[in-house]
Parts: sequence; C-alpha cells; structure tokens
Amino acid sequence: ESSFECGRRLLRGIAKYSSLHEPWVFYLEPLSYKEITERKDILAWIKEIDADGIIVRDLEKAEQIAAIGKPVIVGSTVKKEASNLPMIVSDSTLIGKMGAEHFIERGFREFAYCGYDDMTWSLKRCESYTARIRELGFSIHTYQLPPGKVQRTWKKEQKFLANWLELLPKPVGIMACCDYRGQQVIEACKLAGIHVPEEAAIIGVDNDEVFCNLFSPPLSSIDVNFEKAGYDAAELLDKLMEGEKMK
Repeated sequence: ESSFECGRRLLRGIAKYSSLHEPWVFYLEPLSYKEITERKDILAWIKEIDADGIIVRDLEKAEQIAAIGKPVIVGSTVKKEASNLPMIVSDSTLIGKMGAEHFIERGFREFAYCGYDDMTWSLKRCESYTARIRELGFSIHTYQLPPGKVQRTWKKEQKFLANWLELLPKPVGIMACCDYRGQQVIEACKLAGIHVPEEAAIIGVDNDEVFCNLFSPPLSSIDVNFEKAGYDAAELLDKLMEGEKMK
C-alpha cells in the first residue's frame, strides 16, 4: 500500500535498512489495475520470482504464502490480528490515550470518537481513548456505523454521520481512528453547518502531511513512526532469511 503516507513510510524504512546493509533486490506486487493477466495468481507469481523473504500487506493469503516455505512478515492488518506470523501492529492502546490527552490538555469537557466498528485497530483505539476520558470523570459519545452495507456507502453514510455530529454537545473534541476518517468527519461537519475547530475539533492518526494539509485549518494528527516499523521489519526478515528462529 503506497497511496497513503503510512505505507510509503513503511517502504522507506525497509529501503533504508537495505541501503545500510547488503542491498536487496526488490520485487513489488503488480498494481491491481495494471496487473498482467498471467500474474493474477499472487502465489504463482511469488513462486516464479523465487523470493528469499516476503513482506505482505495483510493477512489475506499470508498463511498460504508462508506455506511456500519462505520467511514472511505481515506488513499491516486491517480486520484481524490473529496469526502465528510476525507482523507490524500499531500500538493502538497508546494512540487512543494520546488522542484523549490531546483534548484534555486543551480544556475540552465534551468528547467523541468516530471510527470503524468492524476494524480491530479502530476498536482498540476507541477503547483506550474512552478509558482515559472516563478515568477523569467525563462521558464520551461513540459513533456507530449505520446498519447494512448499502447504508455504509459514503454518499449515504455522510448524512447519517452529519446527523450524529449535530446532536453532539459543543464544543467537542472528536478523535477519528485515522486521517481518512478525520477527512470524512470534516466533510460531514460542513454538511451539518458545524464550524471546525470552533465547535468541533478533530484529530486523526497517521500524520499524512499532504493529506492533512488539504484542509483549512490543517487536520491535527497523531504521528506513528511507520519508518522505524519498516526498518525493524526488514531487520527481522533479514535474520529469518539467515536461518534465525523467532524467539
């Protein structure tokens, strides 16, 4: 994934490790919209290039890829984190706590969280954010996705989210599970006529600088050290390729 800064920074960390050690030869999975017909089977493609080590984007097919017999590291997780494979996992507990501290330090007394209730990492961030807010005796409003897949298309969900935002007490500090979700909250605020940040202050996660600066004022965001994660993943993969066992 290189369309967002988090993915690019992971790749940057991997490349940095390679440049500081014996340089690796990289093969990148073909882009889906430019995929060569005979390479649509990712397992066949991996066997074809005979890679010494593999970093995969997510758990989908990761176990099958690992069955080929080469070291595998999962580069991110979307909906689940249960696997015996080594994987890069953000510290969602700390991220949620940092979001709460951000608003508490700025004197907010009303708090809300907007994420995805079908994503493990989003739920963990919400849990930590909520726990820290409640420790100080405050209540929190949590956004629930509309029922049904049809209602979750952005065109329909935007009105649903705008209605939820209208009902929140103001001024309110809203943590979004990621920068992309923060963008959607900002758009829904515009639809509802809610002034940002005077009535609703919003913080995202990932600190995608280009993305956050598209807004006026810019979207505040928690910076996750993806480059170090990529570097550490590459270092571990190197050890696995040399035959070291996971501890």
